[in-house]
Amino acid sequence: MKNISLFLAILLCLQLGSCRQSPDTASVLAEAETLMDEHPDSALTLLKTIPSPERLTGSAQARYALLYSQALDKNYIDTANDSLIQIAVNYYKDRDDAKSKFYAYYYLGRVHVNGNRLDQATLAFMNAEQEVEALGDDYAAGLLYRQMGYIYREYYDYAKALECYQQATHYFERTDKHQHKLWGMLNQSAVYETMGQKEKAYDILCDILSEAKQRGDTSLIKYSLGDLIMLCTEMGRHADAVSFYQEFTENCPLEGLTPSFYASLGILQAHEKNNTLAQSYLDKAWALADSVNDSIYLHHKSSVIYRLQQNHERAYRELEQCVMLQNHEMLKALRQPVLSLQKDFLEAELTHKQYRMKMERLVYTLAGVIFFLVAALVVVFLRKKLKKQEKVYEQKLADLQTEALEREQQLRAYTQELETKSVFSRKDIERLTLELRISKDHIEKSRSFREEARLHEEELRATFLALLNKLFKRNGKQLEDTFYELRQIKVKKEKNRENAIDDYIVKMSGSLYGKSKANKLMEELINEYYDNAMHRLRSEVKLPDEKHYQLVCMLLAGLSINFIASLTGDTTNAIYKRRDKIRETIKHSELSKEDVYSLL
Repeated sequence: MKNISLFLAILLCLQLGSCRQSPDTASVLAEAETLMDEHPDSALTLLKTIPSPERLTGSAQARYALLYSQALDKNYIDTANDSLIQIAVNYYKDRDDAKSKFYAYYYLGRVHVNGNRLDQATLAFMNAEQEVEALGDDYAAGLLYRQMGYIYREYYDYAKALECYQQATHYFERTDKHQHKLWGMLNQSAVYETMGQKEKAYDILCDILSEAKQRGDTSLIKYSLGDLIMLCTEMGRHADAVSFYQEFTENCPLEGLTPSFYASLGILQAHEKNNTLAQSYLDKAWALADSVNDSIYLHHKSSVIYRLQQNHERAYRELEQCVMLQNHEMLKALRQPVLSLQKDFLEAELTHKQYRMKMERLVYTLAGVIFFLVAALVVVFLRKKLKKQEKVYEQKLADLQTEALEREQQLRAYTQELETKSVFSRKDIERLTLELRISKDHIEKSRSFREEARLHEEELRATFLALLNKLFKRNGKQLEDTFYELRQIKVKKEKNRENAIDDYIVKMSGSLYGKSKANKLMEELINEYYDNAMHRLRSEVKLPDEKHYQLVCMLLAGLSINFIASLTGDTTNAIYKRRDKIRETIKHSELSKEDVYSLL
């Protein structure tokens, strides 16, 4: 019967396995892989027809995860969740399949790039790079090195970024991927320009423009002409910039351009004394600006345009705004690593505590299981021993009862034999009486032994119960304490992480606030960055008390009203009133003409 049940279970497992990886699924995966390079949209649609992909196992699951991630990337559907591609990585990383291993690590890196996790993306791309030689696919290698160049460029490692872009261009050229090669050259020119080697960047852009014209690639013509205009403007080659501008206007519409490009066109028109057109391009650039970096760049370019228009006062204000924004961003960047480190520390500490609580819970659970197993083994052992002794006494009692019955039967037979005789001799009567007395003594002895066995049995049961009571009394306190600790661990609730971080920052800042050394250091920093602003304030303006001067120092440092209130222990209304008093006092002083005090 057991063999039949086992056979049926094996058949059921085989049937389920065959359902999870049917021949139809394998054919769909193979067809999707065939369509992937030329028709990625069709490949994605085909992969979506697979029913219940979460039931796939083994190689089918890994292949599906890799192809689906590849299809999303090729259809420009950016995802930052690495749970799907990680399935393929875990499957192929220890297998001798260079192609699958390469693409698994490559698309893992692409997912990390989408999530702006550049350090993890770098590790994934480096693992993929180990398979380049065994892969033997120049196009895939070019894609990899282009991604690595982007990451190194984001890390400001321009030398390595340039090297990776050159390798990508080399691999694309070997595969006759001319458009990919030209885009790789465009990346190289951008890196050369950033490194200050503008002549090399100019030569590369000219080569790109020439080949793009031969191939009729309008997008590359547009990008290369735009970069040449901006580059020539920065190099002071205005005649070449005008020539490229005329060619650009003849071939490309002046719509949908970047803010930096519009700013460069404005500078070019300012050089040509076309002030109206220059202002129009500058207005378009400002309309498209969507970040602080764009504002800093456009303030600088605006100062150049106004300087060329002989509007030096406006140029000075624009340049001043550029410097102020740069200083503000620099201060924010300097403060941000401290907050990030504090946040990372608290997160690491919280994770450590959670892990420690989990391990303690596991230890307590394991100790409880071991205790109950030992207790169960002791009970089973004592019970077996008791049963064995009971069997021994039961056997002895049965033997005594059998012997007594046999003796009684013999006496009855002998008595009947004597009764058949009509005359008994005195000697026979005496012998019979003696044997009867012996028989009664034997019977009494048997009954006494039976009672003694019963009492011994009860004594053994009492001994067993006493041992159990002793065992549980000895470990009862320990069990009670263990279960109490487990309940305490279970009912613990973690505080909100964001509140914990805020409390920690306030606590750390509060430990320094009010100390003369910390206040003096803050004033020194403000005097250094704002041209002795605090020194001039103290010497020229009379404020009510020291708290007002400290509030000015913290406001110039960029601290918010809420944070200052948490730091000082005052209410936000009190801080606002104190700030209004400061503004009113400065307004009626000579310092009101200086822009730095407008930050208050």
